[in-house]
Amino acid sequence: MDFRTLMNIKPFAKKMTYDSKVVSLGSCFSTEMGNRLLDRKYDVLLNPLGIAFNPLSIAMQIEKSLDLDYFNEDDFFCRDGIWRSFLLHSDFSGELQKTILNANNALRDANEYLKTADFILLTFGSAFVYRHKEQNFVVANCHKEDAGVFKRELLTVDEITSVYKKLIDRIADTNPDASIVMTVSPIRHLRDGLDENSLSKATLRLAINELVKQYKERVEYFPSYEIMMDDLRDYRFYAEDMLHPSSVAVDYIFEKFSETTMSADQIALMRRVEKIMDGVNHRMSDPQSANSKQFAAKLIMNMNELTGKYHVDFKREKLDLINRCGLEMV
Repeated sequence: MDFRTLMNIKPFAKKMTYDSKVVSLGSCFSTEMGNRLLDRKYDVLLNPLGIAFNPLSIAMQIEKSLDLDYFNEDDFFCRDGIWRSFLLHSDFSGELQKTILNANNALRDANEYLKTADFILLTFGSAFVYRHKEQNFVVANCHKEDAGVFKRELLTVDEITSVYKKLIDRIADTNPDASIVMTVSPIRHLRDGLDENSLSKATLRLAINELVKQYKERVEYFPSYEIMMDDLRDYRFYAEDMLHPSSVAVDYIFEKFSETTMSADQIALMRRVEKIMDGVNHRMSDPQSANSKQFAAKLIMNMNELTGKYHVDFKREKLDLINRCGLEMV
């Protein structure tokens, strides 16, 4: 008997390679997936303006980046001597001028990548938003301000699609070669309650479905949520909080993502990169020993081969090995 429902996911026509530039934006699950790409040496810009859970805040990040609409003092507020912005994650907090500088540097990075990216990965976490009552805008982060400052709302499918139709058209004008991959985070938001979490995820899924239907040549859907709910439907695939997928589950979802977005040859190449990175991360008891130097030299030789043939960037890892093992520059 088969006790699992395996998903048959149609591979994407456009394939990701080591020449691809990738932007990954959205909820904390986008960070999980983006980090797995980064660990395998893909060229990824990951949440440059910080994690954002709702579709409107993710769209705001993209619009500000494309417009180079720089942050200024009016975008920030001070509490307990620390400056923060409702438009940004708490990663961007601290002394005012330094925080503004960091945010605008990130904005420039996002602008450059969005204009040249081959893939833009968008992960929606929740259709619930918090609207600032006094200023009447949806915040990306409440920063633990008093609940009375905000009004909690459930976005409608039309609200999401109307924003993203304009945004997708804008991206198409700016970067005609970009493919947009949308997914729904499999992380359940228990603070919404299980019933409202279901409403939220369903709203996101319906909105994405409408966008995929309208932009068949540009927008794809990857079923992260369905893999978790229907394939890995067992609490052994959850972390201790019983809300987040375990690392095993995320690895499995990433494997399915790779099979969907990459060719078999690319996956085989990625396995070679993984093997090299395992070697790089191996802790040497005596980096200066002859055996360690021989091991490092072989790793660097393999790196040079993949860099020459497939443009895999190992500059940082090579320099680390050279410094650790006292090798001559290769």
